[in-house]
Amino acid sequence: MNKPNLDAETAIDICVVIPVYNAARFIIDALDSIAIQVRRPDEIIIVDDGSTDNSRELIEAWRKDNDFSVQVLSQEHAGLPAARNAALKITRRGWVALLDADDVWCSSHLASLESAVRRFSDSILVFGDVYIFSENAIVDEWFSKEKMLACGIPEIEGEYYRLGSGLYKSLVPGNYIVPSSMMFFRDKAASLHFFDEGFHVMEDYDFLLRFSKQGNFIYTKKLTVGCRDHDANITNEKNALQINYFSFQALRKALDDSFQSTLDVSEQMVTRKQFPVAAGNLIYSASLKGFAAYVTAFCFLFRNKMKKVAFNPKHFTRALYFSMSGAAKDG
Repeated sequence: MNKPNLDAETAIDICVVIPVYNAARFIIDALDSIAIQVRRPDEIIIVDDGSTDNSRELIEAWRKDNDFSVQVLSQEHAGLPAARNAALKITRRGWVALLDADDVWCSSHLASLESAVRRFSDSILVFGDVYIFSENAIVDEWFSKEKMLACGIPEIEGEYYRLGSGLYKSLVPGNYIVPSSMMFFRDKAASLHFFDEGFHVMEDYDFLLRFSKQGNFIYTKKLTVGCRDHDANITNEKNALQINYFSFQALRKALDDSFQSTLDVSEQMVTRKQFPVAAGNLIYSASLKGFAAYVTAFCFLFRNKMKKVAFNPKHFTRALYFSMSGAAKDG
């Protein structure tokens, strides 16, 4: 089955995939947000990615107290992409909704995404919008809409927005689709071998760039996902060097012959234009960590034909300053 091709009577079966690594502080909030869904999921697969806290015990207790079809997998710590893939490889449900262990869903989330799938039967991915919250307050709202507007997508009118032509180009400057907000057609994702397990972060950016060439995405203008802002977030500023390194790698993959052949001329041009921007972000974040990190990034960019960016003297000066002053940033 390569296409959804749904009609009004076709059943949509949904698997929720939750990777967990030392998430004891948050996992019950995430699971409870599944329990309140108006549209119950058909399956929940939780992957314990080698947690060393009591996440597993909390999950097992929740499973006993709640009437859902839940599988719990355990593996040695292999990272977020590998944990997601472990679940994606065994489920046979048609659609997969991702939920990170530190995020939560509003009660209408799955119902909203299912409605979008039914309305746009040729879609391969649907996503809602996100609010970001901390321990004490809501930090930001309409995250995806704001990012989409910044990428040149016009103001959305009505409840839904189809992203077809222009989708890939809109994602190149930066990802605006949060994993916990999206649900995708499993068989289409399987053709891409799901997430790249070599990515420590930005695996969603890499996946969405590749997946965007497979079909249409649908944005539903509803605020149905809460993303928690905390110090252990992978996307925390302290991880900027990793984020920029893997962003660069995602673009480099897009320019490999095997994928580049799927891009039209304008898509290739947008990707090549973003490449030096990503290189600049990488060496900038490396220079903030001191001279050793700067030299590593310099050599990496030199090997990847980004000599002009690598040789920019301001990055050398910054790296020298942070090394000599002892002010190099951790992470």
